[in-house]
Amino acid sequence: MNLLRYFQKIKWEILAKLNPSYYVFSDKLISEDEIKYRESGKNDFQKFILKDEELKKFLENSQSKNCLEFGCGNGRMTEFLAKIFAKVYAVDISEGMIKSAQKRLRDIKNITYIRDSKEKISLSNNSIDFVFSYIVLQHFPNKKMIKEKLKEFHRIMKDDAIAKIQIRGCSAYGGIFRYFKWYYGVFFLKEEIFNILRELGFKVIKSEGENNKLFWILIQKI
Repeated sequence: MNLLRYFQKIKWEILAKLNPSYYVFSDKLISEDEIKYRESGKNDFQKFILKDEELKKFLENSQSKNCLEFGCGNGRMTEFLAKIFAKVYAVDISEGMIKSAQKRLRDIKNITYIRDSKEKISLSNNSIDFVFSYIVLQHFPNKKMIKEKLKEFHRIMKDDAIAKIQIRGCSAYGGIFRYFKWYYGVFFLKEEIFNILRELGFKVIKSEGENNKLFWILIQKI
């Protein structure tokens, strides 16, 4: 494990102990109320998955497909992904976050939790139909780490599989001191990330939110 990855792991283990819900979804009023917190996950699931016009046809037979959620945290959106996919592989760098998710979602049987402790995700080549990642890659401290993770997504995705990922499209706030904030992460310009995706073997279906904190990209393995 390289040094940056090690510090990422330590940071998220600490945050998972301090307040997992807040550091997954940083709204104090919502994160302190389990009902509101669960509702926020449901709302985002509907907004970013069910209401995405480009995903509707793909999701018509989602009950026969499996999903990788990269950066599951304590399961805020995992619960709802599990309702429409046959299997959800919930991946997180923090063992503490995974334990919190397992406790919150203990009655849901079609979720397998994987700690992202190595360079490679512990899944077979060409095994995943859909990859989803939200408010996760935006915390990666350098672009090389993000490119390596995108390469891993490509490895585990089936031919023609779909991924919907969110990255940072603008610099983190906080001036020069942002580098020391827990939320810090690198950002990409549209042309820059598109070139990386094409190089790795992805086709961009659509994107939105460039130059914003929430830069969404829908891609397909080719």
